[in-house]
Amino acid sequence: MPQRYQYLRRVELHDVWPSHRERCEAWLERCEAAGRCVDLLVVPRHAGNLQRSGEGMPESFCDWLRDLSDHGHRLWLHGLVHADALGRDAEFQELSSDEMHRRLDLGRRDWNVAALPGFEGFCPPCWKAPGLLASVAAEEGFLRTASRWGIREQGHFELLPVVSSWGGDSPLARTWGKGLGMQVRMLERLRLPWRLVLHPQDLDTPVGNRLASLL
Repeated sequence: MPQRYQYLRRVELHDVWPSHRERCEAWLERCEAAGRCVDLLVVPRHAGNLQRSGEGMPESFCDWLRDLSDHGHRLWLHGLVHADALGRDAEFQELSSDEMHRRLDLGRRDWNVAALPGFEGFCPPCWKAPGLLASVAAEEGFLRTASRWGIREQGHFELLPVVSSWGGDSPLARTWGKGLGMQVRMLERLRLPWRLVLHPQDLDTPVGNRLASLL
């Protein structure tokens, strides 16, 4: 299928965990209809903590992820629990180097216990993390780390900004959503490669419909 946007390089589906599966499947159907492979950003212990798995990764969920991988979609680790101690979607934002090491190690261990295919890389929730994340992640075996502005791989940074919803339903979020098409036109005019980011929460909302139109 001919691609509508010449410089759209990656489509990402964030916040992939069991209770989001139905919405994720709906997004994947739209992506596949548009001929897009997707980077799936998986959270192993959503609603859990360092000691408790929360929703975890039940076998049926892992079977689904393995099948998606077999069909060309790519799996990323997206934090361990996604939220920080205050419940904000910024798990890694204020972590020390030692704590980042610990959570990445736990995430990798959960991944291996679940017998999931090798991960593509690591993306912190909401792209919020200290500047030393890339070096910490590399030490833990993650070849790629993603930020809002691009992807770092083994010391090389590829500029690859995201087009995404702002999150929530505030006046700012609604205004941001209305400008998504303008953002894409600017990136395409500049011939700047970009990533399209989808969230289960955005499905069939006004901003979600604008994002779907960009596939």
